[in-house]
Amino acid sequence: MDKLRYIIEKKTISSLVFVFDNASVPQWFMDIVDSIAEQYPESKISAYVVKGNQKTTICLNRIKQFLFIPFIIVEKLVFRQKFKSMNGCELEQIAQKFKNFELIDYRPDNSSQIKTDKDTVVISFVKSVANIQSAATIYEFSSELITYGREGIFVFIHNRSYLKRVFQVRKVMADHDELVWDHRFQTLSYGLDKNIGYLKAAVKQSIITLWRSRYRSLQTGTGDYLPEQKWVFFPLFIYWIGNILGRLHRKTVKTIFHKRWGLILIPRNQDGETKLNVLLPKGKNGRADPFIIEEDKRKYLFFETIDASNRRGYLETAELNGRPELHTIRKIVKEGFHLSYPHVFKKNGEWWMIPESSADQSLRLYKSANFPYQWEYQGNIVSGERLLDCTPFWHEGIWWIFTIIKTADDAGSYDQLYLFYTSDLLLKPWYPHPQNPVVTDSASARPAGKLFWRDGLLIRPSQDCYTDYGAAIRLNRIIKLTKTAYQEECIQVITPESLKLKATGVHTYNHSESYEVLDGMFNTSRM
Repeated sequence: MDKLRYIIEKKTISSLVFVFDNASVPQWFMDIVDSIAEQYPESKISAYVVKGNQKTTICLNRIKQFLFIPFIIVEKLVFRQKFKSMNGCELEQIAQKFKNFELIDYRPDNSSQIKTDKDTVVISFVKSVANIQSAATIYEFSSELITYGREGIFVFIHNRSYLKRVFQVRKVMADHDELVWDHRFQTLSYGLDKNIGYLKAAVKQSIITLWRSRYRSLQTGTGDYLPEQKWVFFPLFIYWIGNILGRLHRKTVKTIFHKRWGLILIPRNQDGETKLNVLLPKGKNGRADPFIIEEDKRKYLFFETIDASNRRGYLETAELNGRPELHTIRKIVKEGFHLSYPHVFKKNGEWWMIPESSADQSLRLYKSANFPYQWEYQGNIVSGERLLDCTPFWHEGIWWIFTIIKTADDAGSYDQLYLFYTSDLLLKPWYPHPQNPVVTDSASARPAGKLFWRDGLLIRPSQDCYTDYGAAIRLNRIIKLTKTAYQEECIQVITPESLKLKATGVHTYNHSESYEVLDGMFNTSRM
């Protein structure tokens, strides 16, 4: 298959202009500009540094900053946070490295004008910049994003962890502003370094999409632009203490308990109280990502088994016969890398399987030689890409493919859902949906099982990874699914509490006529 295209690009790509109020930016943003200049050497990229513009700072005097220093020490020593991404860097380094990157000092006055060609895309980190050519398309990013050093760490904790603010971008127009990017990228239980990496990937994808995409407009998210909020000191101080204590507690729990995934079977159409059946394998291995198939009055469960010795997954299947227990468990696919999410489907009377094989940077295809226990590798549908939990769905003569694409080592695996369509899942190229990424939300982007119909509604299960990985499952009603539009809304949230289950998370949901199948994260003794 040809290289996978994430977005539908413009026929003619205009130049890209950044506007800053300072020639220094954090290392993570320097990496973005560096990567874009290297990725698109044919495009002209300019950066204007506006002189005389007041740099936005937080209201922290030296005494208050000093009170936060112990927190940073704890983050570095106890949680091994390095904060290298927050180091300040000079944009001049990129100007020296790439011929297609131009750095310009700019002092606005009544006559000067930032030079732009027609349809130039401007990414501005300055609140208001006069004298930008009116033909340019201007997107305003918050200046707090590129605060660096110790101050940058405080701003990130304040805005992204304490206030839980999403990353937003506005399109600046003559008579009004329009929200065009609304992105919840963070996972709150994770450390600062990881979440800063997630922000980096979110910002990079927003820049590339807004610059090069032919059709981008806001389709998902809150739809409301969040105004800047005043800096608060004491609430943040208390929050950070609680956050550290909570993470210390989870760190302690990990030393006492062994976390592992187990399968949950719920018989359907049963009388009386719903009974959950938790199936944990012997030893310390785990099982997750259950998919259920009913064929010729027989019920088969496909799932990932996680080897506790190396955390590497392989695929197994088992039969269910009358009681919610696994019988005739057999290993069906094991490779030299991690496999999970065994999405099994029928096409033209034959059984196929597309598991997650992102560790191999591929999307592999298997065909059943003798269903359900014998499977043969048929080749890669996609190579050189890390696609997670790929979920195909046949609807109105079209194969729709929902997937997460991990675009970099430090990018998130939960927050950007990409949608593709094709007439033949196995042979034809995939066409990117014009609204890609169609969902930018760590609470609902990542697939969590097959799409299904319920009472005339098309439902897409997704993982809620906002508070923690696999914390809950969301069932999203798809409102629009066409080649030009996509829209969904959450109609139900499944949590361990709603299931009355002693687990710390659930992250896959499938069902058949006889069973609902899920998985749960359980704490078991290390003894």
